[in-house]
Amino acid sequence: MADGDLSARVAVRGRDEIGQLALRFNAMAVNLEEQEALRQHMVADIAHELRTPLSVIQGNLQAILDGVYPLEIEEVRTIYDETRLLSHLITQLYELAQAEAGQLALAHETLDAGDVLEQMAASFRALAQQQQVNLEVVDPDPPRCVSADANRLQQILHNLLGNALRYTPANGHIRLGATPASGGQIRFW
Repeated sequence: MADGDLSARVAVRGRDEIGQLALRFNAMAVNLEEQEALRQHMVADIAHELRTPLSVIQGNLQAILDGVYPLEIEEVRTIYDETRLLSHLITQLYELAQAEAGQLALAHETLDAGDVLEQMAASFRALAQQQQVNLEVVDPDPPRCVSADANRLQQILHNLLGNALRYTPANGHIRLGATPASGGQIRFW
């Protein structure tokens, strides 16, 4: 294990303290192996996501240098938009690293759950109509107020709603709502 072989396991012989230690060691090894696989998959995903806008930027710049594309404002705008996408991806990667290190700062504020849901629905309504999906907000049950980081909550709901639209067939229905949960929390669905 110390040499990097995360598939290493110890033999469990008995149910005494040493046997229990061996079981826990093996459970830890399984967890480490799974985490390493996830990390490798994430790195591959990140590389793929960063490569796409970078390829577009390089391709457009090469076409301008080769005289295929004229140096016009529209071509510069396309390249600029790709740099903004690349910057956004890098910011997300940085925030992920902060979150994993337990150092992601949250800016808590009091938000109205109904307003949050209406804003999310409004930003996805045109896409839902285009995909022939009925998008409906169900008025949240009391309490309506939630203390949260507005940007992070929007990011979470944006991902969930984006996935819902991706996997909902034409003539399907997506309902958004919020209900009280234990400990004074609100569960968005």
